[in-house]
Amino acid sequence: MRHLIYFLVVANLIFFLWHAIQGTTVGESGTVLPPLPAGVESLVTLEERAMAQAAKIESVTGSEPPGAGLVLSCTLLGPFYSAADMQVVEARLIRSGHSPVLNTSEEKVGIGYWLYLPEMSSETAQEITALFDSKDDREYFVGKGNLIALGAFRELSRAELRLEKVRNYGLEPLLEPRYRTDTVHWLGFPGPGDADVDLAAITAGFPDVKIQQRACE
Repeated sequence: MRHLIYFLVVANLIFFLWHAIQGTTVGESGTVLPPLPAGVESLVTLEERAMAQAAKIESVTGSEPPGAGLVLSCTLLGPFYSAADMQVVEARLIRSGHSPVLNTSEEKVGIGYWLYLPEMSSETAQEITALFDSKDDREYFVGKGNLIALGAFRELSRAELRLEKVRNYGLEPLLEPRYRTDTVHWLGFPGPGDADVDLAAITAGFPDVKIQQRACE
């Protein structure tokens, strides 16, 4: 019986030593791994990937904030109502080293003023036209709905003179601006413009051309 106990104790010791030796061998072999083949990336967790991307963004934005180097201001020259005039200024900008961008739109352009009496009954229109005839005033035209046009004027001062004359007849006409739809051109280029290009020389001969600073689109 004693020999059996000794045998079991020795067997347990041998088994324990064997497991200890195996654990050490596995631990050591796990610390030294062969290099990965070329073109094969090591596996990373999603958390590790997110941390790496955050660190990369932080390093980039720390040295160069978002939007650094972007041109925020643009110069616009216009309006040009004539394509020929626009092309002259465009050629000057190109010779100065700029690459102007053409913007074209349809806009209402003021062309003067007109004076009129609004629509009325035919009987009233006949009475008013008879009044004008009695004053030897033939500067009127009866239009649709018996509207009586009293003249179109390029200058406000002349329109106001006509207005006072008709008021002396005891009438109160309406004075309103006149418009037409024109094709309007603008030339734009990045930058404030006045620092590297002589805009006075660029727009010489075109006194109606305006210079505007706007945010680039």
